[in-house]
This record gives sequence, structure tokens and C-alpha cells, in this order.
Amino acid sequence: MIDPKLEQALNHAVELAKQGRFEYVSLEHVILALIVRDQFAIEVLKACGINLKALKAQLEGFVENNCPRIDENYLKQTPQWRPELTM
Repeated sequence: MIDPKLEQALNHAVELAKQGRFEYVSLEHVILALIVRDQFAIEVLKACGINLKALKAQLEGFVENNCPRIDENYLKQTPQWRPELTM
């Protein structure tokens, strides 16, 4: 059985990818989901000296520039589409 918090983070990552029409859920999507919603992950990253705003901006830029998107016409033909979860 998967931990409920991990399941929530993965579901949020899938939603982020779906909203952006990304073909798959990348590790970057998962990290974005964690730094937005998971208080424990936020605390750990802050304790390591991570600038969360900068990390979020870098991850969003990476996803935007490197992750393939689903064609809008395909989405119209396949309304039940969801991005693949690949790790």
C-alpha cells in the first residue's frame, strides 16, 4: 500500500502535468507538487538551505522547455486523456 501523503503528492503531480498538457509526469512535476503541498518536504528543503521560490521557478522553466506536450486536437478527440506517470 502506498503512503497517503505520497499518493496525494503523485495525484497533484499528475494534475499539474494534465493542466499543462504535458505528455507525461516527470520527476520535476513531482518535486513541484511536493514543494507546493507537502509541509515535511518544504521543511526539509528549507533546512538544507534551498530557496524554494528559485527552485520552483527553475523547475517550472525546465518543464516548460523540456517536457513534450500533447496536441490540443488529440485532447479534443480524447477527453479522458491523462499524462503517463514515468519515474
